[in-house]
Amino acid sequence: VDAALGPGFPLDSLANSDFTNIDVKRSDMECLIGLNWLNDEVINFMMGMLQQRELRRNPGKPRCHFFNTFFYNSLYRNSRKFDYRKVRRWTGPKLGYSILDCEKVVIPIHQGMHWVLAVINILEKKIQFFDSMGGHDKLSLAHLAQYITAEYMDKRSEIVNGSSWAREIPRDIPRQDNCSDCGVFMVAYAECTGRNCVFDFDQLRMPIMRRRFVAQILKGLVP
Repeated sequence: VDAALGPGFPLDSLANSDFTNIDVKRSDMECLIGLNWLNDEVINFMMGMLQQRELRRNPGKPRCHFFNTFFYNSLYRNSRKFDYRKVRRWTGPKLGYSILDCEKVVIPIHQGMHWVLAVINILEKKIQFFDSMGGHDKLSLAHLAQYITAEYMDKRSEIVNGSSWAREIPRDIPRQDNCSDCGVFMVAYAECTGRNCVFDFDQLRMPIMRRRFVAQILKGLVP
């Protein structure tokens, strides 16, 4: 871990994988030092490892599906207009399973200067929003309700009104007390969601969690 975070050529490749097609370079790892903001490469590598953990535990039928950071950008942010067509093929036959058979769908969202996590809980028919600064984003929740409606119609020709699903913005969750750790909190929310456990971390654990992320990326494995 110390070597990965130490001095060296910025373009050194420190980790790569077939499941993400991401090459994590030394310059990417630097975002896990101190109070640096996490970037897309690190977050998407972590999301890919969380998905691989699900597939190891439940081959062919994972309980959770983890999208990467580009999903919501494609669904809405890039064009500032909801467009299901741009993500329709993300859940096609090549995926190997239907996300509609999962219990939860996990979506990291970058709000420009801040990372948050949304979870479509298919089992309980609700959409959740986790923000380590206590904010809310009703527009994102509305888009994800539209998304699940369109996904059911496209993949199963079923009429499901996602807008009728409950929407939750829990307040009693771990919060950051700086302006730098939102990405770490967001990944931690996702990791706990995958384990179906309580959020067992706080601000004091952020330095440890950053180093743990480095170790997991180097191994290409989240246990």
